[in-house]
Amino acid sequence: MREKPKFWFLGYLLIGAFVTFSSQAQVNIPQRLWTIQANALVEENNFAQAREKALQDAFKKAIKESLNVALGEKTFLEKAKLIEVYFYENPMRFVNRYRIISEKLEGAEYKIEVEVELSASQLQMELIQAGIVKSDSPDLLVMAIEQEKETFSSSWLKIGSQESKAETLLSILFKENGYRVVKSEPVFIPQALEQNLKDKNWLIELRRKYQAQAMVFAKILIKTEQKTITSADEQLIYNTEQASGVLFSVNCQLELYLIDLTIAESKLILKKEKNAEGEDLEETKNKVIERAINEIMPELILALEQILQKPATKTNPGQWILIEFSGLSSYFQYLQLAQELKKIKLIKNLELWGFAPKAVKFWIEYSGDKELLKKSLTSYQFQNFALLPVQPEKDQLRFNIQSLP
Repeated sequence: MREKPKFWFLGYLLIGAFVTFSSQAQVNIPQRLWTIQANALVEENNFAQAREKALQDAFKKAIKESLNVALGEKTFLEKAKLIEVYFYENPMRFVNRYRIISEKLEGAEYKIEVEVELSASQLQMELIQAGIVKSDSPDLLVMAIEQEKETFSSSWLKIGSQESKAETLLSILFKENGYRVVKSEPVFIPQALEQNLKDKNWLIELRRKYQAQAMVFAKILIKTEQKTITSADEQLIYNTEQASGVLFSVNCQLELYLIDLTIAESKLILKKEKNAEGEDLEETKNKVIERAINEIMPELILALEQILQKPATKTNPGQWILIEFSGLSSYFQYLQLAQELKKIKLIKNLELWGFAPKAVKFWIEYSGDKELLKKSLTSYQFQNFALLPVQPEKDQLRFNIQSLP
C-alpha cells in the first residue's frame, strides 16, 4: 500500500455550484396527520397557559406515536431517555402545522383535541443528532470562534462560553445534509488555540472524547466602522426616510480548517473575506458572516465528501503515485477530469487528496510503470482539454490542464 505523504496539501478550489454532500441512513417516518387528545390543569385562572401546555403535550404525543412507528417499539423503548432529551424539550420545532379540532374546560382541567402534521425531515435530522440513527457521513465537531477586537465568542470557550453566529449557521447546514454534529464542552482559551491545533495529542484526545471523525474549525475576525450620514449622503440610507443617521461598515475575514481527526492532520484551509454595510450593526454582522460561510461551503462540502473518505481494502493494492493537475478553470472541469481519469485502462483506482488554487491532487493506483502511465495520461483524448506534462517533483507526476478551442 502507498505511503502517506510527508506534507499537508492545503488550499482551495473556487467552485461555482452548490453540491449535496452526504448520503445518510434513513428510517421510514410516517407521513400522516396525527389526531391527538391532550389536557392540562388550569392554574390561577390562567387559561392561556393551560392551553399552551396542552398543545405542547399534544405535540409530544404525536412525536411519540411517529417515532414508535418509525423505530419499532423495542428500539423506541431502549432509546426512551435519548428521545426525551432530543425531542420533548422543544416539540414545536418538529411541527409543520396543526389544527385544533375541539377544546373545552372540565372543572380545573383544560382538554383539547388536535390534528398534528410533523416534519419527517426534522425528525430524521434529530434522530441522527441523537445517535439513534447512524449517518453514513462522518461525525463532526464544529468550532467557530468570532473575534471582534478583544472579545471572543464560541461555545468552546472555557470562560464566557456562548455559541457564535458562525457555529449556529455551520451546524444547521451540516445537520440539514445528514451530518451528526457532536455536542461539545468548553475546552480551551483563545490564546492557546494555535498551539492546540498543531498538537497531535490534543487532536487525538478530541477524537477519543467525542468519537468524531473530523473537525471543522473556523476563525472569524470582525472589524466594524461607522460614519454619520447627513442629508447629503441620503442616497446611502437603506429603506428609511430619515435624512440623517449612522451607517455601519463590517468586514469579515473567515479562515476555515478541515481537520481529519483519525490521523490528527489538517487536510484543507479555506479563506474568504466579505464586506457589508447597514444601519443595524448586529444585523449587518450576521449578514456578512452568513455570506462568507455560504460562499465557502461548496469547497468544504467537496472536501468532506471526498478528502475524508477512506480507501477500500485491497487484496492486491498495486502501485500508487501522487499526481498534481494544475490549471483547473472550474469545479465542473474537476468533475470531468475525475470521471475521465477513471476510464484510462492503466488506472485502477483514484482518491482525491487535496486542492490548491486552480489545482487538484489525486492518489492514483496504476498498473505498469510510471513512464507508461505518464504516456497514457498525455495521449488520452479528453473531451475539452489536454494534459501537458511538467517537471515532476520527487515521487510525483505533474500536469498542466490546457483547454482546447
